[in-house]
Amino acid sequence: MINVILIIFYSTILAAGTMPNASDTVYGLNNTSAEFRQDTVLKKIDILFNSRLFTTFRYADTLEKPVFFPVYAPSGVAVTRGYPIDPKQGERTDHPHHTGLWFNYGDVNGIDFWNNSRAIPAERRCSYGKIICSQNSIFVNREDGSLQMVSLWIDCNGGVLLEEKTIYRFAPESPQVYSMKRYTRLTALTDSVVFGDSKEGMLGIRVARSFEMPIAKPAVLYDTILGIKGEPRIDSTGVNGRYTGSNGLSGKAVWGTRNSWITLSAEKEGDFISIAMADHPENHGFPSYWHARDYGLFSVNNFGVRTYDPQQAEARLVLKKDESITFRHLLLVKSGGFLSDEEMEEHARKFWNDGQK
Repeated sequence: MINVILIIFYSTILAAGTMPNASDTVYGLNNTSAEFRQDTVLKKIDILFNSRLFTTFRYADTLEKPVFFPVYAPSGVAVTRGYPIDPKQGERTDHPHHTGLWFNYGDVNGIDFWNNSRAIPAERRCSYGKIICSQNSIFVNREDGSLQMVSLWIDCNGGVLLEEKTIYRFAPESPQVYSMKRYTRLTALTDSVVFGDSKEGMLGIRVARSFEMPIAKPAVLYDTILGIKGEPRIDSTGVNGRYTGSNGLSGKAVWGTRNSWITLSAEKEGDFISIAMADHPENHGFPSYWHARDYGLFSVNNFGVRTYDPQQAEARLVLKKDESITFRHLLLVKSGGFLSDEEMEEHARKFWNDGQK
């Protein structure tokens, strides 16, 4: 009860704007801007282009952090894994904290915000943190296709470590390419907030089975007919993903290396799709290390260093109370052909020069 009261209290004082108190509100129905449909009861917002769903922002109290789920390519093909929210046949059932697209970190004052999920036993809960989005802070601007919000990073006792103010900008870069730009400011609300050196971070997406790379290792896959996890087995049917990094490396070799951007491409349901993320030169740690796993985890990490490269010094960043740090990241999803290195470089440079503060 104390935790709930604290969350409500902080959510109220940090509110940065309001949304109409109604379900299924529709904004910006035109061909040049994003459409937003908010459901305040289910605590979700659909983001659409030309009435075609791109993704859904979810911030229900049952989640350990706000997430975008699912995420679709312009063709309408889902690029995110369904598990654990909506499991699909033959999907991996590992890492239940890998849900859609999210932003958090594995070591904040020794608290793990990355690995938290409903699978964590009650006796271990205080090792993990939770991120709460204030519904009253959510604001949609249909003119520039933006979604703004305030979230709080809290410990198991309801203590608030960080305030997160985020602006998302959504746009159809072309009929074949959708983009999401994420602008984030993290502000310390306690005496000091220490970001340790963890590989678990920061902006991550868990992709659909097709985007994984074939692995000769048994995996537990979901059976939708029985509604249960199956027995571990080796099955790479339809698995054809490939990473490409700005540093020239590809496949498994990109994991734990520095890149300004990385693409992940695969054929799924007859469409040739690329998912891409870009770091920003003004971000801490640029060019960042990447936690890009062959089993389908794809993330950019601006804090982790030695955890990827043991030859490097251990990283540690401290924010004193009221100090802030900002991040900018880009997500792209392309249908109808893989992103070339030249195309990705062009998208990244456009993002780097967009002037957003």
